[in-house]
Amino acid sequence: MKGTIQEPIFSPEGLAAWELRIEQLREDDVPAWGTMNVTQMLAHCQRPLEIALGDEPTRTAFPYRIIGPFKKLWYTTERVQYKKNRKTFRAFQIHETDLDFWSEKTRLLVFLRRFSEKGIDGKLVDRHPVFGWMTQRDWELTQQKHLDHHPTISRPRARFRKNLKGEYSNDTETARRGNRMTSPL
Repeated sequence: MKGTIQEPIFSPEGLAAWELRIEQLREDDVPAWGTMNVTQMLAHCQRPLEIALGDEPTRTAFPYRIIGPFKKLWYTTERVQYKKNRKTFRAFQIHETDLDFWSEKTRLLVFLRRFSEKGIDGKLVDRHPVFGWMTQRDWELTQQKHLDHHPTISRPRARFRKNLKGEYSNDTETARRGNRMTSPL
């Protein structure tokens, strides 16, 4: 269920709701769309937060600096949501497959808390590498949309099947249909 969190990240109640969504993620969750696994998604969600916090210096090609401020209008409009399967900005792509789920989950929670604290204090960086000048509200909206954008997941489920001998065995198979729940991200 997308768009379920109405609380802003810069409020204690909103932050608690976002943390709960992240905490509900499991290592064996499978995306219903997209190519990232849940651990890659956790690492991917950290990148924009690092930029907002000023932890990740970035360089932007000249054409993006021209187009970016116009794109910002789309990204900071409250009613517009991110679409599924959009091409991921190269700097945010995660190709590593040996990431640790628990450390990535913890890192995302730490970044989210820092983002919320700095946002409440008005101390986020004032310039985005592509969008240009950003208000605290712009940062909050873009991060809220980005975190909410991440996919519906399917929980793996056990299926019992008869083998050639007529005995039932537990064959755990990832369900892409049916057993769906809303992604915490």
